[in-house]
Amino acid sequence: SPNPQTFSHFCKHLKTLKSPKGLYIDCNNKNSSNIQLTNVNLIELAAALKKMHRSLTTLSLSFQNNLQAYTDYKFGISKLLQAIRKNRHFEKLYLNFGEARSALRLEDLMIVYSSVSRLNRLKAFHLNFSGASGYHENPNPFINSVRSLGKLKLMEDLSITFEKFSSHTDGEIEAFSHIKRMRKLSKISLNFLHTKMQFETTLDNFAYSLTKLTKLQKLQISFPRFYINPSSKIFYIIAKTLQTSPTLSILNLDLSYNPRFSTTDLQKMLYHVQSQLCLSQLNLNFSFCSGLDNKTLQVLAQSIMNLKNLTSLKLNLSECPLINGQTLPSLSNILKKLTSSLQVLELSLFNSSPLQDFSSFCEALSKVTNLYRVSLNFSHCRDLQDKDIKELSKTLKGLKSLRNLDLDLSFVPQITDHSI
Repeated sequence: SPNPQTFSHFCKHLKTLKSPKGLYIDCNNKNSSNIQLTNVNLIELAAALKKMHRSLTTLSLSFQNNLQAYTDYKFGISKLLQAIRKNRHFEKLYLNFGEARSALRLEDLMIVYSSVSRLNRLKAFHLNFSGASGYHENPNPFINSVRSLGKLKLMEDLSITFEKFSSHTDGEIEAFSHIKRMRKLSKISLNFLHTKMQFETTLDNFAYSLTKLTKLQKLQISFPRFYINPSSKIFYIIAKTLQTSPTLSILNLDLSYNPRFSTTDLQKMLYHVQSQLCLSQLNLNFSFCSGLDNKTLQVLAQSIMNLKNLTSLKLNLSECPLINGQTLPSLSNILKKLTSSLQVLELSLFNSSPLQDFSSFCEALSKVTNLYRVSLNFSHCRDLQDKDIKELSKTLKGLKSLRNLDLDLSFVPQITDHSI
């Protein structure tokens, strides 16, 4: 994170660049230092961008955890967005204002959407507004600005991350249903963090718009702590989306911390996954879902076994109290069907006990010979013993393609120095 004086000097030199095509600025405050950019810095950056408006086609600005020192960046953000809006040549735009907290408000997000909607050549747009705050008495202007994104007919790659801003969340999320007008969308990532719905139909109406996007190659839906109502049809709708996306190759679903999410819901949602023959990457995060039980792995096995092109499988079932003894046998069955294709395996069974038939799991893992990356989290698995770790070590040693290993055995009371 540069200090304000250094950043000002940097912006002056930016103005001297001759016809740059792409500009990537990473000012993430990774160490949470007290040095923060100022309102003046944003205005200086805006002035530099205006000099490039005839040539710049790609812009990436990342200010993660770096807009907290002052309570109001409104003028600087406004100037920055004015500069962006004047450049009608943009094809790719990436904006990260994560963890801005009180510095950014709902009004600022509204300005972002209304500005971006005028960039009719835009093909990729990523926005991270998580951690910001603010309340807006009248949500209608914001909702209208979100709807305006539907004007971007050339959009192929869309990623939105935000948290709840006000009590009008229903209207805000339902406004995103206008993405159905982006018929060229091939990659979509929607991350709604810590959001509660007032009406049961809100999420369904939004999700239904996804079924209109028939060219999807990547679908990422992240609803942690979403508290989905049992009467919701969203799981049927996601299944319908998968059915209408025959070219889908990447599927990421995060429904963690949702106590209402059950194995029955999972079965509904993954009904059409087995027909996704192009699927190469599958990432499922169901951690802290207390409604899942041992049948979950059986459902997953039935859905995944026929995916002959699957190269990456990431599965998080940590802290699911009803999933225990039958976990590893079902996982073994999955691995046996993916021996020739799987290259990346990430498995988290944090605090899962007891783990039955560990030797069969190791045997199945040893047959997946193309694995080059393995991540296994058995932390807090109380019944693992030295003999299990010895067998796992022997298995990993036999994976000749293995290049990256992440193994978590913390807080496993029965293993000793012999395992190390």
